[in-house]
Amino acid sequence: MGWNTKYPIGRLVAKRARELGISRTEIVKRLGYTNPSKGLRRLDGHLATGQQTTHLLKRLPDVLGLETAQVEAAAAETRQQIAGREEAVAREQFRPNILGQTTSGVRMPFFVQAFAYGEKVLGLPEDFESLSASRQVKKAIHIVRLHYRKKGGDMGTWGKITGYRLQRTFDHAVVLNVDGTIRDGFDRDPEPPPPMLTIKGKRVPVGLFAEG
Repeated sequence: MGWNTKYPIGRLVAKRARELGISRTEIVKRLGYTNPSKGLRRLDGHLATGQQTTHLLKRLPDVLGLETAQVEAAAAETRQQIAGREEAVAREQFRPNILGQTTSGVRMPFFVQAFAYGEKVLGLPEDFESLSASRQVKKAIHIVRLHYRKKGGDMGTWGKITGYRLQRTFDHAVVLNVDGTIRDGFDRDPEPPPPMLTIKGKRVPVGLFAEG
């Protein structure tokens, strides 16, 4: 396997290794890994993501004869590029949805959460995006009221329903009380609900879940 030069950190490390005339295996040995296979996995993972372990952060600049700030900057740029690409995909795949907000304090494995998450997502009509913003909210209020009555205010595993979040667009959401009245509205929430879920190994847009 050769160098991963897709991102800035990979290009920086590969270029410097060629200048020094050392291989990937030699680098991981100099990093102190006694198990070359494990060391290569750690190094390749870093070059593919920009995510740094404490060990790599401390040792890699010295091994390559580079300034720590230079290596950190390349890693940060890598993470930024990856985040930008992931956001672009998320925007393209986004579908409007309503997310039930609950009191759940139940602890469950992550894979169970991913599977059960669909229970919290209310689908919206196919023509929803063609409606005006005000009509979208009115439609959401109607759906929320019906859903709350149907569920009796409870989502089972997730606990009591405390409100609903209408994600109208990737950048804008409206929070509704259980009676459908508007609690809050905001743009570009720093932690929007995932536009895609992984269920049994498959990526599924949340907007595809059936209503209720």
